[in-house]
Amino acid sequence: MRTRRRSKWTKEELIIEARKYQTKTEFKQYSSGAYTAAYNNNWLNEICQHMKKVRFPKGYLTKERCMSIASKYNTRSGFAKGHNAAYNAAIRYGWLEDVCKHMKIQGNRKKRCLYVCKFPDGAIYIGLTYNFENRKSDRQLSKRDTVTRYAKLTGQDYEMIQLTDYMESTLAAEKEISMIAAEREKGTIVLNVDKGGGLGKIDSIWTYESVLAEAKKYTTRNQFKKISKSAYRAAQRQGWLKKVCSHMVQADRTRKYNYEVIKKEAEKYSSRVDFQKGSRSVYNAAITKGCLDEVCKHMTRLVNPVGHWSFENCKKEALSFKTRSEFQYGHPAAYSAAQKNGWLDEICKHMKKLHMTWDENSIKELALSCQTLTEFNKKSSAAYRAAKRLGILEEVTKHMKKNRKTWDFSSIKVEALKYSSKKDFFKGSGSAYNAAKKLGIFEEITSHMPIRAEMRKS
Repeated sequence: MRTRRRSKWTKEELIIEARKYQTKTEFKQYSSGAYTAAYNNNWLNEICQHMKKVRFPKGYLTKERCMSIASKYNTRSGFAKGHNAAYNAAIRYGWLEDVCKHMKIQGNRKKRCLYVCKFPDGAIYIGLTYNFENRKSDRQLSKRDTVTRYAKLTGQDYEMIQLTDYMESTLAAEKEISMIAAEREKGTIVLNVDKGGGLGKIDSIWTYESVLAEAKKYTTRNQFKKISKSAYRAAQRQGWLKKVCSHMVQADRTRKYNYEVIKKEAEKYSSRVDFQKGSRSVYNAAITKGCLDEVCKHMTRLVNPVGHWSFENCKKEALSFKTRSEFQYGHPAAYSAAQKNGWLDEICKHMKKLHMTWDENSIKELALSCQTLTEFNKKSSAAYRAAKRLGILEEVTKHMKKNRKTWDFSSIKVEALKYSSKKDFFKGSGSAYNAAKKLGIFEEITSHMPIRAEMRKS
């Protein structure tokens, strides 16, 4: 029966454990956990003082003996750790290649192999590693690991298969991206959160100078990010991005839409909702250039009558979306009505359930595409909550604009005069609305707005 793994060894416990053995070899062989803990804490020599030092007589470690010892190990690192004397003898006498020829080649920071984790239900995860043998145990030790979480959620075990030999990390990253894309096209359940190509610890080889040299190959940040993802991430994490990209051209995404083009496009629609749905890029350009109100002044404002959002109307609207997040973002009024009335599960039955595991990299990537906290929360409340939970919200949102206006009586009054109803006031300027309530001036500054009873009579 396998003994339960000890979570942490104290020095006193290690001393007691070490006294059971006569040599370091025995200690390592029969109590590897205690041996590793002692080694990691630099207590090994101290707690092994009573042990006999095994010294081989001159000429004992022949090539045949070294080969016999090496045959017990699958990798060179395992051989070096398990029998350092034989390993050093093999190096010293030039036998290393011969005695290690049966061993598996391992990767390193510059070399990776591709592997796949396969589940009985057909779900897969494609990844890169520099040590295939250790990767499964490493995954099982991580509670946040995507594969481990899926295995626990579904109650399935998975098979881990090495797909390629070790190759240059950049080539391995490209192959991972293409394999993930190909499997997604086939309709396979792919557990990978992003498109792949991330090299994890490989980023640590990027120095400021090497990142700068890499960045100078590109004229825009978008090019840099797409072609050299690991260098871009290293620059992001180390806070070098602004400096290394200072020579790059700032792309104006709305430059192809001038006022005339926007106005001409807007004239095709009779409401803002139709404009936004029919030509989102032009609609967004109008917002960016500050001309939305001007180009939309011919449009009629659509106000749904009381009771419009019945179960049937909500369901009809929901059928045009594939996921709940698309529904919520694309038609907030119908989504809110369904949520309020408890119909959401029923009308969203046809939608795909997306199980997204948010880690630091994916949260940062999404946050960088947002300009404000509100936009970040609207795009993905799950990512926003995950950032809070992981304690990285402040870090990933430090580039965002913090538009916190201080409201007084005059500014609130001016703001309130823009709206004809309290509902519009709340929707259009929530901060001014709340400030008026807090300051106790709400009734006074909304006195020009009709109350509900008057609106119904009219």
